[in-house]
Amino acid sequence: TPYCFPTPLFLPASGLRRNSTGLLYSQSANGRYWIASVTSTNASYLLITSGLVDPASDNVRTRGFALRCIKNN
Repeated sequence: TPYCFPTPLFLPASGLRRNSTGLLYSQSANGRYWIASVTSTNASYLLITSGLVDPASDNVRTRGFALRCIKNN
C-alpha cells in the first residue's frame, strides 16, 4: 500500500474549545491537534484547514484542541 499504516489516518475537522468561554468553535472548518512539544504555558499543534497544513503552530495549552494517539513503530 502507499501508506505507512494499513489504512490512511483520518483527522476530522474537530475545531476547538475556546479557553475564555468553553464554547466549541470552528467545527467542520478546521482541525487542530496537539503534538508532543510543550513550552511552559504553550504547546505546539498541527493545524489543518481546507487550504493549509501547518505542523508548527503554537498556542496556550488551555485551548481545547483534539488529541489523537498514534503509535510509533
